[in-house]
Amino acid sequence: MKLDPRTITQFAVIAEERSFTKAAERLRVAQPWLSARLRKLEDQIGFPLFIRSTRNVTLTERGEAFLKAACNVYASVAAAEALAAQLRRRDERRLRLGTPPYSNQIAQRRNLIDRFASVYPAVSVELDVGWTPALIERVRSGDLDIAFVLGGVEDPDLEVNVLCRIGVEMMMSQSDPLATRSTLSPADLKGRSIAVFTRALHPSLFDELFAPLANSGAELIQVPEMSAAILAQVQGPRRLIAFQFSFSVATTDEPIVSRSFEMKQKVPFSLLRRRGISTPLNQSFWDLAL
Repeated sequence: MKLDPRTITQFAVIAEERSFTKAAERLRVAQPWLSARLRKLEDQIGFPLFIRSTRNVTLTERGEAFLKAACNVYASVAAAEALAAQLRRRDERRLRLGTPPYSNQIAQRRNLIDRFASVYPAVSVELDVGWTPALIERVRSGDLDIAFVLGGVEDPDLEVNVLCRIGVEMMMSQSDPLATRSTLSPADLKGRSIAVFTRALHPSLFDELFAPLANSGAELIQVPEMSAAILAQVQGPRRLIAFQFSFSVATTDEPIVSRSFEMKQKVPFSLLRRRGISTPLNQSFWDLAL
C-alpha cells in the first residue's frame, strides 16, 4: 500500500484545525475536494480517521495514532518545500522580509534594514506587510526569507530572536476624564467602548491583549484599521477609546491624547526564520540582528 504524502499532510492540517472548512482555507483548496481526498485516504488505509458532526470534527482512536506519523510526514514535506524555495533563490540578490503594519516606526526594525542596505547596497530588500499568522506561514513555506512579527512564537521549526518589547496605548479625547491619568488599567475601562483590531488578524495576540478588557466589562469594537471615522468617534459624544501599539503612527489631532495601558508584560517584537534553512543573504541579515 503506497500512501500519497500530500494526502497525509492534508489529514494532519485537518486534525490540527479540527475543521474541514478552516483546513481548506489554510491549504487554499475547495472544502468538498478536501473532504473527498480524506475519504479516499480512509478507504485506502481501511479505517475512519475522524468522527464527523455538524459542529466539529474529532479524531478516532486510530486516527490519533495515525496522526503521530502524519505529523512527521507533514514536517518533512514542509521542510523540503521550504528548502527548495530557499535553494531556488540562493543566487538571487534580493531578500524578502515580512513585517507587521506600521512597524517602520520601530527603531530596531528600521535601523536593522538600513544597516543591511548600507552593507549590501547591491541587494534588493523587499518588504511584505502582513499580520503574524500569515507571515509565519509564508516563512514556513519559504516564500519569505525572514519576518518581523508581533507576539509570542513557540514553534520548533522556527528560530526566533526577540528584538524588543512593545507597549500598548489607549487614544481618547483630551476632555475624557481618563485623560488625566498617565496609565490605565483594565478596571479603569469598565463600561467603556474600545476600538481594537479584528481578532481574525491575530487571534492569540487579540486574546492576550483584550481578554482582560472584556473580563473587566469593557465593550470591544473590532475594526479593520484606524480611520478618520474612528477618530471622529473618539472626539465625539460617544467618547470612544481606541487601542494602538506604542509604535503606531501618532495622530496630529490635538484634542486626542494617548495614555499607557497597564499590562503583565509588553508584546515581543521578534525576528524569525525557518530553523536549519538559510541562504547567504538570509544568514547575513540574521547575523546583523544578533
